[in-house]
Amino acid sequence: MSRRCPTPAPRVAGLTGYTAPPPVAPVDLRLDGTERTALPRAVAAAMPRPDGRALHAYPSARELEARLASRFGVAPDRVIVTAGADEALDRLCRAVLAPGRCAVVASPTFEMLPRYARLAGASVQAVGWARGRFPEAGFARAIHRTTALIGLVSPNNPTGLVIPATAIRRLAEGARHAVVLADFAYVDFADADPTRALLRAPNVVQDAMAAREIETGVAEG
Repeated sequence: MSRRCPTPAPRVAGLTGYTAPPPVAPVDLRLDGTERTALPRAVAAAMPRPDGRALHAYPSARELEARLASRFGVAPDRVIVTAGADEALDRLCRAVLAPGRCAVVASPTFEMLPRYARLAGASVQAVGWARGRFPEAGFARAIHRTTALIGLVSPNNPTGLVIPATAIRRLAEGARHAVVLADFAYVDFADADPTRALLRAPNVVQDAMAAREIETGVAEG
């Protein structure tokens, strides 16, 4: 397995992050954020503390991302809040996968993961894991120089089988040229949450937070 660092898909390698451009002419109402001039009276009357800005435009996730980053002791630019975990999976697949690249996933696993990989133009290598211990050796054998993403769902959907954090770290260390997606959407059903244990792995992207984080008002993915 190669020791190179992960590289973005060629189609996105030269892109920069989106920022709303400044208006080219004076305008009374900008339309790039779904702004509106005023709340309907019935809505405003029903709100104990009307916050016009909160309902006049797309909300910003920066404050939530900063809170999550602080909670886990990482830089804010390492956290992204998405419209559900599926959007995070889709974004990551499009960012690193392309024709000529491969994703390695378990079979069975969350159905949308191999779909997003194929939609990005990549091939999919499936490693059987219907029961028993996580087939770490089988994953290691499936990884090759064109592997750009290793998709690991734990507890796995739909089987509920769990991947040890140590196995995820070893796969990430042995495949530095690939991104390891660790999807922990159902981690509350496991005995332990490996989120913090994997924060220092440079090529591991963790998708979704535990339900207990949502219950305290903090959510990702």
